[in-house]
Amino acid sequence: MAALGNRDVPVARLVRDLALRGARALEGEEAELRQRRRAFAERITSERPPWDQEVLDHVEDLSA
Repeated sequence: MAALGNRDVPVARLVRDLALRGARALEGEEAELRQRRRAFAERITSERPPWDQEVLDHVEDLSA
């Protein structure tokens, strides 16, 4: 029975190591997704559609 216990230690380490690798991989994927979302948000807030200025000009003409 003691031999079985000794064999469980490397298995437990293997399971722990695999879990840590998986967690690190997920953290990397989450970081990449956060970066992609941030870049997308910056792009859509900084770019104006071409018709945007036309609408603003028209509204100014109507209010004048």
